[in-house]
Parts: sequence; C-alpha cells; structure tokens
Amino acid sequence: MDEIYDKKYFFIIGLIVFGIFLFGALINVGANDITAFSLASNQTNQTCFDSDGGINYNLKGYVQIDTFNSSGNSSNTYWDRCTLPNQQIIEYYCLNNGLSYSINYCNCIDGACVTATTTTTSSTTSTTVLQTTTTTSSSTSTTTLPINQTCFDSDGGRNYYLRGTVTMLNGSIVTDWCSYPWYAPTGILSEYYCNNEDNIAADYYTCSGGCTNGACAVPTTSTTTSSSTTSTTALGYGNVYVVSNPNRANIYLDGVYKGKTNKTLFNISNMQHNLKLTKKGYLDYVTTVTVHNGQTNYVYALLQKVNTTNSYNIKSKK
Repeated sequence: MDEIYDKKYFFIIGLIVFGIFLFGALINVGANDITAFSLASNQTNQTCFDSDGGINYNLKGYVQIDTFNSSGNSSNTYWDRCTLPNQQIIEYYCLNNGLSYSINYCNCIDGACVTATTTTTSSTTSTTVLQTTTTTSSSTSTTTLPINQTCFDSDGGRNYYLRGTVTMLNGSIVTDWCSYPWYAPTGILSEYYCNNEDNIAADYYTCSGGCTNGACAVPTTSTTTSSSTTSTTALGYGNVYVVSNPNRANIYLDGVYKGKTNKTLFNISNMQHNLKLTKKGYLDYVTTVTVHNGQTNYVYALLQKVNTTNSYNIKSKK
C-alpha cells in the first residue's frame, strides 16, 4: 500500500509541475504584441509592390503580386485590414519578391493603426495642432498644422524632383521613395501628396533619368549650336503601362480610346499626354503622363467608388 501511495504522490506532483510549465509558456506567447508570418518565396517570375513602402502600421496600404508564366499573367492585391474587431491589424508587405504579413495589436480603424491627437488648451480657447519638425545640418524649422487642414505635404504637392513628406493630423506620415522593378530599371518614384479631400494619395512615376533618395533626377537637355545651324533631339517614342484597381477600366489617351486596364500602350510620342480612366460605379481618374524616348512609364490608378446619395420616399397626400 505504501508503494502505491508513493507512486500516486509522485504522479500528482509531476502533473502540477507540467501544468505550471505549460501556463508559463502560454503567458510568454501572449506577451508578444507583434507576430510576423512569411508567405514569401524567391520566385523570379513574379514581382511584388507595396504601396505603403513596407511595414507601416499607421497607413492603410496594399501589396500587389504580379505573376508571369507560360499560361498567362495574373495579378493579386492584398489590402491591410483590421481584425478582432478594431484591436488588431494585419499588415501586408513584400519579402523576397513574395507576400508576407505582420500582426500588430493596436487601435485599428480601416486598415491602419490610429493614434490619439494632441490638444493644446489655454484659458480661453482649445486648438488641436500637429507639429512636424524638419532638421538640417545648420537649422531647425517647425510647421504647425491647424485643425482645418488635416494633410500637409512638405514639397508642396506632386513634385517629382524633390523628396517630400506627407503628414496627417491622425499621426500618419509617409515619405517619397524609389523602387526598381524589372519593368522600370531606371526607377519608379512613389510620390505622395494631399488630394482634394485632404487625404494621402500617391502617384507612381517612372523617372527617365533615374530615381535616387526619394526623388527623380532633374532631366537635362542638350542643344548643339554652330554659327549657322542648331541641332536638337528628334521626336521619339516610349511606352505607358497602365494598371488600375479594380482593373478593366476604360483607357483614354488624349481623348482616344485605347482599350482596358491592365494594358501597355506602345509607341507613344515622347511628350506630355492626358490620361483618363473610366469605369461604371467609380469616379473618373484623370492625370497627365510625360513619355520619354525609349522609356516605359508606369501609371497605377486606385479608383474611388461613387458616393451614393440618400434617397427619400415621397408619399402623395390624399
């Protein structure tokens, strides 16, 4: 009997120790706020593009995977989103030319972590302000953003030749940056700016002279002058690759129908052209594109849905 009692005693002690160890392991797992998962693969027949430049929890972005193979090309888009509701964000980004995502616990609204704004109060007034500070080697300048302006662009808008930073009142900050996909070896500039709704928007511009440190190199023109003649570069042609989300939008270049997205327009004269995309249920996307000789411009349009108006039932009086 004593031997049986001893075996039961050691068995119970072992269960208690195992339970304590398992509980501690669960606590350690739950203590991590950020978890990363990799779905990436070193595929040479696909490209990966991240609209918010990587892991950026404060800006809603998307990852586009373009796959090229003998059976045809395909494109998939993955948008950052909130889960648990509004307590967790799934942030997609590119890794090894493939898709990865990271999970972070935060106050998540519409695919982005939102931080509290700062309120400055005096004895008579209360004003919400956002201050952005730009530091150089010799001086420091401070910009105050008033409450009636929710978006500020340091380079003044769509300026492809100056690196800028867009700051939102909710704390979101994005900076112009360069990427180098296979179809644009000279570089594509992600140029951020404030749109008409005072929100962050982006243009994706192919830099003909190269993209460095978040800005296109300033193009140079050469003219040879002699005593009697002047020679200039002859008119050339380039291409325009037009992509939209959603796709199958109508393409109009200088008012002429060119087909539907996603599509490459070949042999376009090297000058500035007007580009318009239309799709039923979405606002028209209008922009200008400057084509350079022998280069391919990349245009990505994020179409906005048309806002539906409230309808009212009018009953006739009897």
